[in-house]
Amino acid sequence: MAAKYPQADVRVEGYARANGDLSADSALAIDRAKLVAQQLSDDGVAASRISQHPRAPSNADGTVGARRVEIEFVSH
Repeated sequence: MAAKYPQADVRVEGYARANGDLSADSALAIDRAKLVAQQLSDDGVAASRISQHPRAPSNADGTVGARRVEIEFVSH
């Protein structure tokens, strides 16, 4: 998809569940965003197009929904 939209920025949002240790949960959200951003870069997406946005730990989306990474393509 990144190749299909070469002018779009790629926003990577990492999520994690709130399990009681918000520091560890926040670190997990950061790590998820970093890993996906790194894989995108390894796959040929220019690092200058990629931004990482960890989200605050939450259980609002349920157990599985809180354990995810979302990738958005943002036109400018």
